[in-house]
Amino acid sequence: MRGRTLANAAVILDEAQNTTSMQMKMFLTRLGENSRMIVTGDPSQVDLPVGQTSGLVEALAILNDIEGVAKRLPSNPVMWCVTSFVKRSSTPMKPSAPATGAKAGISG
Repeated sequence: MRGRTLANAAVILDEAQNTTSMQMKMFLTRLGENSRMIVTGDPSQVDLPVGQTSGLVEALAILNDIEGVAKRLPSNPVMWCVTSFVKRSSTPMKPSAPATGAKAGISG
């Protein structure tokens, strides 16, 4: 990943609590134009050697005050996702009309 810029991409880093500070820095500095990064992890479940700082914990501390960055879900993200799903699914959705012609990819 070294030296690569990820432009026009959606990049997900899962289990980020187990990255070192250098690994996290390398990952975050790859962000390019029109890209989004999603970093997930649980700071309470770090499996790094004793004395090694979690890159996720460090990044959260450094980026905490920057708007749009380092937002945290509630303490139980699974419950947050379930609650969000239930709220969204209980709102009736309008059925969409089927696409026709060129909009549906049909050419004549």
